[in-house]
Amino acid sequence: QMIRRVASRNPGAQIIVTGCYAQRAPEELASLPQVRYVVGNSHKPMVGQIALNLFDEDVSTHGRAEILCSSIFLEKELRPSSHLGSGGRTRAIVKVQDGCNANCTFCIIPSVRGRSRSIETEAALNEVRALVSRGYKEVVFSGIHLGTYGRDLPSKTTFYELICRALEIPGLERLRLSSIEPLEV
Repeated sequence: QMIRRVASRNPGAQIIVTGCYAQRAPEELASLPQVRYVVGNSHKPMVGQIALNLFDEDVSTHGRAEILCSSIFLEKELRPSSHLGSGGRTRAIVKVQDGCNANCTFCIIPSVRGRSRSIETEAALNEVRALVSRGYKEVVFSGIHLGTYGRDLPSKTTFYELICRALEIPGLERLRLSSIEPLEV
């Protein structure tokens, strides 16, 4: 509904759709008016460059939307993301967990993001250290189901333990947490 609303109110809009729904039903979304790209979770890091490239494209030659999706996330482990620098910002996001094992009847996350998986504690802490050394003052730990962090790792750990260790990093002034399921903590 939102895509159709944006398209009707902005006839010249070039729409990029991303997220879980894009991962699950890319063909359906690609058929909507003015949708130029459907970008699944597997290709989300490309969205910024795709948007910049749209400025250089000739809109009149636009045909069907391009779909960038892959289910490869189900097989590969979660790895720390790379950052080019702070770009004048003071906050960075470190994705420490992805996926979910809950299988709630109303939710598509397990089918599009896979089972819960965590990055190794040392990898997460090294990423925080690297970000702080590049000038970030604040880090946000993010994930789909943060409270389950560490349960899938060979050396079991908890999200609480990760937080405690991160707070010991010199120069880190603030540690934020994205949404957490209270029953998991």
